[in-house]
Amino acid sequence: MTDPVNISPDALSPAYTLKNNNLQKRNIRETTTGIMKRINEELIIAHREGKHHIITTIPITFSIANMSNKDSQRVVWAAIIDELINKKYRVWINPSKNECRIKITWMSPEDESVVKYQTALIAQYTQSF
Repeated sequence: MTDPVNISPDALSPAYTLKNNNLQKRNIRETTTGIMKRINEELIIAHREGKHHIITTIPITFSIANMSNKDSQRVVWAAIIDELINKKYRVWINPSKNECRIKITWMSPEDESVVKYQTALIAQYTQSF
């Protein structure tokens, strides 16, 4: 057994002080909520226009206190995807160095198959008179 070393209590920060704090959580929530509100507006407009999906961009740069941009991207993008999936949307994300594109559709694969079948059926029987 070794003799205990008396280390100053302020020599090492407790791990809990390095985890996401309330300010970070609030920033993440506000950032994500703002993005989701914009996406919702785009979804409503697309639906009114008879579209079945949108392709939009989401931010690649965030200013979350004491959090790297890479970590901020991971947390915010995952929260957005989770929320969309929970609301039964289908989602694809395409991040790049300059932008992050996201495709969102409210059609199921079955719905898409029906539309393709109907379109092909009409095309097959279309003639000029």
